[in-house]
This record gives sequence, C-alpha cells and structure tokens, in this order.
Amino acid sequence: MTRLILLDEYPPGFAPEPGDHVVSLTAQASYWLDRAGQPYAIAPDAGTEQALRQREERYWQEQLAWFDDIDVHLQERLEALRARNIRPTMLYGHYWKIMLDQLFVRGLESSLVLNQRSYDRVVLWTRPQPPGGLDQFVLPMKRHGLRGGVWSRVWPVLCAARGIPFEEQIAPNEPAVNGNHGPAQARHERSREWAWRMLGWLSSLRPSAGSPLVLLFLETNRDLRGLLRHALSEGHRCLLSRGQRVIDLSHGGRCLLTLHEVEEGAASLRARWHAAAQELCAPASPLWRWPDSWFGVPMRPLLADHLTSWMASELYPMISLADQFHALYAQAGVDFVVTSCVNHRTLSAAVAACHRPNSRARSVLMAHGDGPDEAPAWDLIELFPYQHYVVPHVEFADYFRARRALYPGRAVAQVHVGSYRWPRLAGLRRDEAGLGLRRPPMKLSSARPVVVYVVGRPEDAFRYLNKPDYSETAYYRLETALLRLFARRSDYTFVIQLFPGAATRPTAVERFVHDLGASHLSISRAPFTQWLSWADRVIMDTPSTPLYETALAGVPFRLLVPRGWALRPTAVSQFAASLSRFTAPEEAVAIVDQYLDQPVSHRPLAAPAQADLLQTFAALRDEASVTP
Repeated sequence: MTRLILLDEYPPGFAPEPGDHVVSLTAQASYWLDRAGQPYAIAPDAGTEQALRQREERYWQEQLAWFDDIDVHLQERLEALRARNIRPTMLYGHYWKIMLDQLFVRGLESSLVLNQRSYDRVVLWTRPQPPGGLDQFVLPMKRHGLRGGVWSRVWPVLCAARGIPFEEQIAPNEPAVNGNHGPAQARHERSREWAWRMLGWLSSLRPSAGSPLVLLFLETNRDLRGLLRHALSEGHRCLLSRGQRVIDLSHGGRCLLTLHEVEEGAASLRARWHAAAQELCAPASPLWRWPDSWFGVPMRPLLADHLTSWMASELYPMISLADQFHALYAQAGVDFVVTSCVNHRTLSAAVAACHRPNSRARSVLMAHGDGPDEAPAWDLIELFPYQHYVVPHVEFADYFRARRALYPGRAVAQVHVGSYRWPRLAGLRRDEAGLGLRRPPMKLSSARPVVVYVVGRPEDAFRYLNKPDYSETAYYRLETALLRLFARRSDYTFVIQLFPGAATRPTAVERFVHDLGASHLSISRAPFTQWLSWADRVIMDTPSTPLYETALAGVPFRLLVPRGWALRPTAVSQFAASLSRFTAPEEAVAIVDQYLDQPVSHRPLAAPAQADLLQTFAALRDEASVTP
C-alpha cells in the first residue's frame, strides 16, 4: 500500500511504514522530522510556487469581481446595508481574502501533490482545533483556528473526487508555555489611559487657535501616539475608544458612549437577512462558479456555511454598533476617526459609520507598517475600507496613488504623506539616550560585534496571494540554513529577533537554536527598535517594516530577497547597495557569510520633514464643508 502522510503536527513516536510518502506542512513538523532523521518532502514546493505565480494576476481580478457580486447581492436585498452605504466585503475584504487564499493555496498544493503519484490512502496528522474552525478566524477576526482547519476541509474533498480514502488523525497538544502577560498588559493600558487623560486636562487649559478639530482615536499604538500627543498639545478635542466605551480625553476622560451589542429590529428583519444569505448560498447561485472552477471540485460546501454564519454573527450585529457610532459622531461633532488597523467588530463599526451618506466624520488609516513590495493585496487593507490613508514617505504615496487610479468608480481612500514614527527613528543608532536604554534589551554573552537577524514571518502566519511571501516550510529551510552559519561564526554575537509577544509553545526556530547549543546565539522577543542602538549589523530576509527602521536609524544591513519577488523600483533604489537576490538557501548563506567578512558603513535613510497632519486634517474638513 502506498500512503501519503501529511504532517501538520508531528505525532509522538511517528514511524512511517515502508512505501509511505511523508510531506511536511509546517515548520514544527519539519523540525521534528529533521531531528528524527526521517526523509520528507515539503508543501508547497517549487512547482507549487511557480503555479501560484502564474495564476495570481487572474486570481486577483476574479476575486475582486467575486467580492463585488456579494456586495451587489446583499445591498439589493438588504435596505439596512443600502441605506448606510456599507459594502460588506470591502469592509471585511482583507479577512475574506485570507480565508479564500488559504483554501486556494492549500487546494492547489494538495492537487499538485496528488498528481505526482498514485496513492491508496491519504493520512493527515493535525492538532486539535478550537471550536469554530474557519469561522473562528473571520468572526472575531483573530489569527488562530484556521491553519489545520483548512487542510481538514480541503483534503477530504479532493480525495473524494479521486476516490482515495482519507483519514485524519489528531496529535496530542503539547503543554502550553506559561506566557500569559495579560494582567501586566492590562495595568500598562490603564496607566497609559490615565496619562492621556492628564495630558488632555492640561491641554484644555490652552485653547487651540482657530476652530479645533474633533478626533476619535480607535487605538493608541505607536502609530497614533505621536498624532494624539500633538493634537492634545494644540488644544484639539480628542476622543478615545476603549473596548465598549468612548471617552473624552479633553474633558477628564468623561464617558461619552457605552456600546451595546443589541439586535436591531424585529424577527422579520432577521428573517430577511437569513433569506438573503440562503439565496446567496444556494447551490444554483452563480456566486459559486468561480470557487468551483479552481480545481474542478465543488468548493461551495467549504464556504457557504461560513458566509451564512458571517452575516448572522458578525455583519448583522455590526450594523447596530455602527448606528451608535453614527449618533456619537453627530452629537460630538467628530471630524475624523483615526486608526492604524481594524481587527475586531467594534472598530469595523466605527469605520462603517463614516460611510453613511450624511456622516460628517471621515475615516483615516495611519500606515502601521512599511514595505517596498508591489502587493495588490494591500489595497484591501489600506485603500478600500477608508476615506483617507496617511503614509510616511512620498514614494509610498506615489505608489498608492497609482494603485488608486486602477479603480475608477470605486470609493477609494485619498493618500496623504505624514508620519510620527519615521522622524523618531532617524539617526537612532547614534542617540542611545533617546531610547532611554542604558543597557541592551538582554544580556549579551561577550563584547563581540552584535548581529541581529530579523525573522521575517511568524511561524503560524497566514500565507495569502498577491503579495510576495514565503511558504512556512520553505522559510523554515532558509532560517535553519542561516542559523547553521551563525553557529559557525563565533566571531559575532547573534541575536535571533522573533516577533514580540508570548508564545503558547516554543517555535521551531527556538527549538533549533537550542539544539545548536552555541553560546553566541540568543533569542529575543523585545521590540526590534530597542536593538537599533546596539546592533552593529542587521540581517533581514523579508522586506518589511524593520527594513525602514534599520535604514532610518543608520545601522548597516543586508537584505535578502528571493528572485521573482516584485519590489517597487523607486523603493529598491534607496537600498540597492544593501540588497541581494537569491534562489536557494545555500546561495543566501554564501551571501551572508561574505557580508560578515566585509567592513561595512551605512548612510542613514533621510527621513522626510515632519508634516503637520493637523493642518492636513483641518484643510480636509474645510474642503468638505464647502463641497456641495
């Protein structure tokens, strides 16, 4: 018997039988297979990557058309959406894209694996999934519960179409790592809110010149704190969303609104929503022609229940929250609703309320990350849900304005330039006191030069299309190849920079570094910017936000980029001397090894002058007030 063994999770004591073909689906599975010395293939492989690239452009256009079909169907049948000018998939498009892309990518790689040879049985080893599966991702919009659930849905459908028996086995969960920082984080947030209230009270003693703006901040992360501090210091009225409350920072933190998750209307209204969902999800609906064409098997069973559940559990309650925000905007005279992301229902409702035809408030997205890639997928995150988008540099603005021009007739965000992050980062390497750090974020093993290797993607990150990205298993092979080099290079101290935050179990990279046993290798989860005053060099394999942070701080770096990844020429020109293309991990290792042998110097990327975003907002408000 020839079995295909798929490992999302490596089961304890795993021993393949003779003739089994083992495929690793995750970094964790690859780690344990390597440690056991068991041969395996990875998915997706190079053939899958090529097939994905060939389909991406057409897939993107068909996906946008699919979203439009859903919006047209729902707005035609639901007056609640039509009257409020809410286009559901444009508001939730990014999350729908991730879910669809997971099904498409997993389905394509699964089809190609099955095409390679004949199998008598397929066995999938996965780990327990939280209740909700696919729904758990989009509804609360948290990044968990999707990975194994996709394979558990796609593989049975593909195997049934080919008449291959399918079996799913559940591996036991590992004991969780004690990484719960919730209470400390909650205390930190309460302390920060108190500080904002005090600053608001002090600022209220000095009225602003002219007509003050009224700004509602949906969060206070690093992207928004500079703007909030500036607005308060200039005497503008600042409101802050905190969970289910909206408080007025400019008036002592007085609560202006407590949101209530109420179900709007009578049973007849809910029945209309249910009927619209059932019609949309019916087998005869033309909506399913596109997903069903992916692999020649019906995909409707994998999506229809989820679409119905999303409408009932997420979209329907969001309407009531949006109405409450709309009333607040009118009562408080809110001019702009400012955020750096929308990651749960309350924030979606606050943004949706800005799209009502008679709303005076306008939604503003402050760029929360930077990247030089050509990525149509970002349009669903940055352009479609909002009315204004603020980016840190004119190069970004030119790119997104060009993207904006591709959508005539759509409501797409206007693009503006300004940043409170970038000026703070400029020359940070030479200004250790500016960070407030007398010591590095962690104790280092020696006085050797410090190299920070930035791990470019979280282990469980979702792979989606229309943006350059690694697959999890291919990225793990690149990581481990570089880590072996670092273990041999005892002339440096290497800091392996992982994403901040607590993990429920050690990542495959953490396990691998531990196994190497090299005293000059350390793992860090401190915020990356805390290393910029201490790093002698930085190595990156993903062109993302740390690239710009490193360049602005003036730290020498080497950026590794796979051949075939589309980067903007105008962005790459700023980093040409520090960028190296590669195909195989061995080539990347040779590039880094040579880089470590060479003396380096680096001229910091020039940060643009600090733009006064408050003047931009005031001009936009005045322009809107005179527009018929």
